[in-house]
Amino acid sequence: MTSGREQQSGRAVGVGAIEALEGRCLMSVSAPVTTSGAPVVAQPATVRATPMAGTPTLTVADRQELLANWVGSNAATLQSYLTSGNTAAFDAELLNYMKTRTNRHYLFDPADAPGIINFINADGGLVNQKNGKIGRANNIVSHLFPELVNSSTYTVQLPASINWLNQPATTTNTEFRYTLNRHFFWNDLAMAYRFTGSATYINELRSQLDSWSRQYTRLANPDDWIKDTVRPKWDLFTTAERTKNWLYAYHMVLGTAGWDAYSNTMFLHRMLVQGDFMNRTTKLYELTSNKAVGHWTALTTVGLMFPEFKNAAAWQAKGTTQMFNAMGAQFRPDGVHYEQSPGYHGGAMGGFFDVYRLSAENGQPWGDKAVRRLRGIIEAFYQLLSPDGTQAALSDTYRSTGSTFFSRASLLLGDSRWPKSRPRLDDVWQLGTALAAQLTSAPTTPTSLPGRGSTAYFGDSGYYISRTGDDSDARQLIFDAGPKGGDHGHFDLLNFELYGYGKPLISDPGLLSYSASYAAQRAEIISTPAHNTISIDGLSHAASELSKSAKLTMWVRRNGGTQMAATHYAYTGFKGSPVVARAIFHNRGDMFVITDWGSASSTHTYTQTFNLSTSNTTKFSGGQIRTATGTGDVMLVPVLLPGQTVSAKYATLSNGAPPSGSAQGLRFTVSGAGKSALLTTVAVTFDNGAVPTVSASWFRMPTATKSGIVRVTVNGVTTDVFMAQPDLAIAAARAAARAAEPMVARLPMTVAAGAFSKKVVEGAAVWD
Repeated sequence: MTSGREQQSGRAVGVGAIEALEGRCLMSVSAPVTTSGAPVVAQPATVRATPMAGTPTLTVADRQELLANWVGSNAATLQSYLTSGNTAAFDAELLNYMKTRTNRHYLFDPADAPGIINFINADGGLVNQKNGKIGRANNIVSHLFPELVNSSTYTVQLPASINWLNQPATTTNTEFRYTLNRHFFWNDLAMAYRFTGSATYINELRSQLDSWSRQYTRLANPDDWIKDTVRPKWDLFTTAERTKNWLYAYHMVLGTAGWDAYSNTMFLHRMLVQGDFMNRTTKLYELTSNKAVGHWTALTTVGLMFPEFKNAAAWQAKGTTQMFNAMGAQFRPDGVHYEQSPGYHGGAMGGFFDVYRLSAENGQPWGDKAVRRLRGIIEAFYQLLSPDGTQAALSDTYRSTGSTFFSRASLLLGDSRWPKSRPRLDDVWQLGTALAAQLTSAPTTPTSLPGRGSTAYFGDSGYYISRTGDDSDARQLIFDAGPKGGDHGHFDLLNFELYGYGKPLISDPGLLSYSASYAAQRAEIISTPAHNTISIDGLSHAASELSKSAKLTMWVRRNGGTQMAATHYAYTGFKGSPVVARAIFHNRGDMFVITDWGSASSTHTYTQTFNLSTSNTTKFSGGQIRTATGTGDVMLVPVLLPGQTVSAKYATLSNGAPPSGSAQGLRFTVSGAGKSALLTTVAVTFDNGAVPTVSASWFRMPTATKSGIVRVTVNGVTTDVFMAQPDLAIAAARAAARAAEPMVARLPMTVAAGAFSKKVVEGAAVWD
């Protein structure tokens, strides 16, 4: 079960009808939070074993439906109890069966709990995490809920009687209702109950199961979930995530005194009808949507974990087929996610990894080809992390920690390069105490990401990476010359993000929020002018999912530097059919040269944008500007041509969920107007307030037949960087539109020192 997955969007499309379960039709890991609290004194585990409503939510008809779809070995016994009207015996028999069955195993078995809890209580760091978990559970008992899945605090107050169906008045965030109905906070309640024995937590969990089940009545037509006006809102992705979260909480409390027979039967019945809903709806997400992964991994998991359900084998078979189809559609051959967003890459990757593990735990291991594919997906995620282990804020991604995922992957897939970190609570529960013990000497958060190499190339997704090393202070540039990336991609062709000295220096604007209350800000933050790229007339380029929308024209690496270049044609619908191109040189140290070209048969304003990650900057000095934090900074030195201007304004950068996750940065721009443009800026990174002396100029202007030379001097050391003028003719644009794949070509590049490496990598993702 993975944690902190974002709110996700995707389009539903109709497909053929699927066989129904019954005539009736029906009608969610945990966000990292820094809250800590004092140890909670255990209370007597005295709980109610009777329904919590005057009229029972769980009916005889519900039990009949469950039994009609039950093929467990105790089916005859259950039938006899139901025939005689003894519902209490029916529930007791069903609970005993689930407690004692051996045909299925979750990521942890209920019997593992005492040893796991002892292990946690013997480790000071884990005890602090335990207290934080209990503190969040206390919030839930007080009906303080998280606004979003990855909110750092639980602040949305709901009344004693929770309304699961409608937007509350206590928040304007329209994503809250989806967050609430994913029930990932049941993990808080279940784990707090196991830690303390307090009936408070299990009673709250059971009460929420009861009230949710009462309110979430069945849809007359399961396909009506796509209608915004229908209540209850059986959102398919929310249902998928909810079933996974239910499974986690269920195995945490199964076999305890607080988990009574009535609640167990209600849980199984509601799990049955949720699986039926996920199986029967014909309004499905496109396979390229991250939500398709959630849907099909959930259906696979329900079918796998409940073979007692009559149609479980069919659910698992269909879910597995579609799950692997989604893997093929969602992840490009180089291993990067279709939506060009590391956050969604990680969420989908975690979903696949969980099913991979559950399958192995239950004697159904994946084949070698599928495992190799999973490894490639994990490796691509590893390569795209920022040097300190956080996720780069590319497209719809928050800067949450990504390196802690690799503890489980390293241990279970056997790749020692992937970093290990001190165990989190979920690691101990899901790995068991023997494997978790191997993590106790690891750092809390890895300080280096070993074995990544100085460059990485992802030709299918269009990500190209240059970095100074594997340490957490490494300077790393990610260049994006790939497709938009569906609903979660931004209009950011030729964008880059620069990270160094443990923080973003030139920052991608990030995700912000999908809530309607942030609609205007999100529209701005996903636009082309909001990114570190070249834009035209202050407008966004067209959306394109084709690899031919941007053509890589250079990928050259040598000891003295890395140079990459690409041309894109997503502005050719503008007047005069503009074509733009970008070349970036990195000396594999602290110096970067970014050169942009634009050409059209009509006049336009071309703008080069840089999002400085802080508003703590100097004023312009000869067009130059630098950040002034004293702990990892960057200086921008534009090489201005006649008529070109610089400007700056404050900008919102979204590093985490709003409002606390938003930061104020400074958007620095270089602009020039005309039928063509040549914009060049030198970026120099530095640390500890050691401000460099930098100058830059065009030593030789580029022409169609000869490369130009940008001469850069940093602290007295001069480097000549050759920049070849790209082909910006409209004819070239038309030729590119006919090309099936981007071409990789060598263009001249000379630096002050270093032997030239002729190795130009094409095809699959590689790193050196």
